[in-house]
Amino acid sequence: MVPARSRPAGGQSHSMKQRFLGYAGKVWRLVNKAWITYRFGGWAGIRVALAHRKPTQVGGRMFHVSAAAKLPGDVALAAYTEQILAQSQPYYRPSSLEPANAFQPAAGDAKLISFYLPQYHPIPENDAWWGRGFTEWTNVSKAVPQFVGHYQPHLPGELGFYDLRLVEVQKRQIELARQYGIHGFCYYYYWFNGRKILQRPLENLLSHPELNFPFCLCWANENWTRRWDGLNHEVLLHQSYGDDVDIGFIESISPALRDPRYLRIAGKAVLLVYRPIYLPDAEATARRWREYCHKWGLGQLHLVAVQGDKAGGHWAEGFDAEVEFPPISPWAPPVRNLPLMVNPGYAGRIFDYRHFVEQSRRYVQSTRALYRCVMPGWDNEARQPGRGRTFLYSTPELYGRWLQNACQDTYTRLAEDERLVFINAWNEWAEGAHLEPDRLHGDAYLKATAAALVGARAVAGLPISGRPETAVVIRLGSIDTWSLLLERLKHFRYLGQVGRDFNLHLMTSPKVLGDLQKHVQQEFAGCEFTPINDRDGHLVTVAEILPLLLQRRYGYVCLINDGANGWHDHQRFIAHLPEELLGCAEAVAAARQRFAGAADVGVVVPSCAVRHMDTESASRLSLLHILGLRLGAPLTAGGLRCVEGGMYWFRPVALAPMLRIGLGAKEFEISNGHDGALWMRTVEVSLELILRAAGYRIEELRSYQISGHVVKK
Repeated sequence: MVPARSRPAGGQSHSMKQRFLGYAGKVWRLVNKAWITYRFGGWAGIRVALAHRKPTQVGGRMFHVSAAAKLPGDVALAAYTEQILAQSQPYYRPSSLEPANAFQPAAGDAKLISFYLPQYHPIPENDAWWGRGFTEWTNVSKAVPQFVGHYQPHLPGELGFYDLRLVEVQKRQIELARQYGIHGFCYYYYWFNGRKILQRPLENLLSHPELNFPFCLCWANENWTRRWDGLNHEVLLHQSYGDDVDIGFIESISPALRDPRYLRIAGKAVLLVYRPIYLPDAEATARRWREYCHKWGLGQLHLVAVQGDKAGGHWAEGFDAEVEFPPISPWAPPVRNLPLMVNPGYAGRIFDYRHFVEQSRRYVQSTRALYRCVMPGWDNEARQPGRGRTFLYSTPELYGRWLQNACQDTYTRLAEDERLVFINAWNEWAEGAHLEPDRLHGDAYLKATAAALVGARAVAGLPISGRPETAVVIRLGSIDTWSLLLERLKHFRYLGQVGRDFNLHLMTSPKVLGDLQKHVQQEFAGCEFTPINDRDGHLVTVAEILPLLLQRRYGYVCLINDGANGWHDHQRFIAHLPEELLGCAEAVAAARQRFAGAADVGVVVPSCAVRHMDTESASRLSLLHILGLRLGAPLTAGGLRCVEGGMYWFRPVALAPMLRIGLGAKEFEISNGHDGALWMRTVEVSLELILRAAGYRIEELRSYQISGHVVKK
C-alpha cells in the first residue's frame, strides 16, 4: 500500500470528488426534507422539526431524538412503567346501546361514509411475503409505545381480533355502524391488472343480500410495497395502466355496480380512485369507464378523486368531485410541546391533531365539487416501528367537533342528495384510525359520531328556547355556610333572577340535604339539589352533576365552593374567589366576554387561583401521565396550570371527557390498584388535561374585588 503522503494526485482528486458528491447528496436530502416540512407546516414546522432531530450520545452511538426528550429519566421511566402495567386493565365499558336507542337519521342529514380496510383475513400473497397467517392484526399487536402517553398498541374491543372470512363479523360491523349514524362503507378495492387480492369481504357482502347496508368502492391504485407506502421501493405488486387495464378494471367491479345497495348520487354510482395522479390520462380513463357502463347497462358514474399531495398533484380531468383525505390532505404541523420520550432511537414524527379541528372552523372553500373527510386519529407506529407518524391529542371530543364542523359546512354547500362526508377510517387499526370500539375508548368515537350528526342539525350558538343559558353550581358543607355565602354573593344580584336569567344547583351531603332544601326554597323556589359525598374532591363532584348540565345545554356555569373542602386558607387570595367570580357586575361581565370572544375558552378563572405545577410528587406525576393517556391528551414538556379553590366559570362541554373515562376514586382503585385518595388528589390538579382533551383552554382574569374593594383591571 502506498503511504497516504505519497499517493498519486489523481487518487486524492478522486477521493475528494467522492466526498464532495457524498456531502452534496446529504445537503440535497436535507433541503428536500426542509422544503416538504415548510410546505406543510411553514416556518413553525421547520423550527419544531429541527427540535425533533438533535443528536444525543448514548454508549458511543449517536441517536437523533427530540430536544425535549433526551434520555429517559427516572420520571419518564416510572410513568412509562405505570402506563405499560395499566394496559392490562379494561378502562372502557362495552357498547351497551340497544337497537331501540340507536341513532335515528333525519331528512337532510349528511351521509357518513367510512373507509373500510379488508386486510383482516389470510391470503396466499401475504403468507408468501410476511409469513403464514399474516393479517393486519400481526402489525397491530406488536406495536409498543415510544413515549409516555403514546397510545400503543391499539387493541380491539367487543369485535376482538376478527377474521373477515366470517360473515358474522361483517354483520356485527354493519349493526354497530348503523346504530351510531354511519350511512355506508367505502371498501378499498385491490386490483392489479386482472389480479385481485383481499377481495373476500366484498365477495361475502355481494353474496349475502341480508347485509343491507350501502357501500361503494375505492380503487387502491398504488403499488403494493414492503414499506406500506405505495411508492416505488421494494415493490411486491406493481400497478400498471393502459386502455385494456381501464376496461379490465371497470369490468371487474361490474357485479358491485349492479348491486341495489351500491351508493348512488342522483342515480349515479359513486366510485373513488385513491391515486388519480397515477392515471396517465385521467380524462380518457373516465371516458372509457363511462362508455363501458353505458354499453352494459350499469348506469352512470359519479367519479371522485381522493386528494393527495397538492404540490405534486393535479385535478383529475373527467372526474366529478374530489374528497379530502387526512392526514395527507389536509395536513397538520408538528406539535410544539413534546411528550417524554422513552426510546432514545425514536426517529418518528409527532403532529398536532388539534390543527384539523381549528382549521374546520373556517374551511377554505374549493372552486371544485369537494367532499369533506375527517379522521378519528392517526398513528402508523404499528407499520413503521420507531419511525411512525403520530397525531397527538386525538380524542373523541375533538373528533366530534371536527365532524360536526364538516357536516355543517356540507349543509351550506351541497344539495341534500349530495351531502356525503367521509371518515378515515372504520378499521385502519395499524394506522390508529378506527371507529370500531377499542380497549381504551370503548365506543366513545362512535358515540361522538352520532352526537356530531345531531349537533350539526342545530344552529350553533343559539340558547335553548325558554331555558336560561347560565347556571350557578354551589357545593355546600352546612346550612350556616349557605347564609354566609349568600351575603358574599350579593344574593346573585349581578346575574338576575333565579329561574329566569339563570338556574341554581346546590350540592351537599345527604345528611344536610333535607334541612337545606327547606331553608333554601323559602327564597329560591326553583333551586335544584344534588346529593354528593363531601369527602370527594371538587372535580369528582362536578362529574356527578355534569350529565345534568350537559342535558340542559347550559352555555356557561359558575362553580362555587363554600370553602370546607377545596381551597387553602394559607393562600389569602383564594378566600375571596366567590367575590371575584360573582361579587361585582364587572367580574360577571368579564367572564361572559371571555367566553363570547373565543370559542376555545373552556374555563375562566381569576389569575390569583392559578399556579403552575412544578413540584408534584413523582407518584402523582406518574398518575397524571396515565390520566393523560386515558384522556388522549398526554402530559407534555409544557407542564400544567392548576386551579386552586375549585371555583371558576366553565363550559360544561369542555369537561365532558371526565364522563368518557369515569373519574371515580373507586373505579380507579379497582382497575389499577392505586390508593383512591392519591388518585383523587391527582384528579384535582388535572383540570387543564381534561380541557385539552376536549380542545379547550384556561383563560385567566385579573382580580376585580378583594376584601370588598374594587381593583382596576
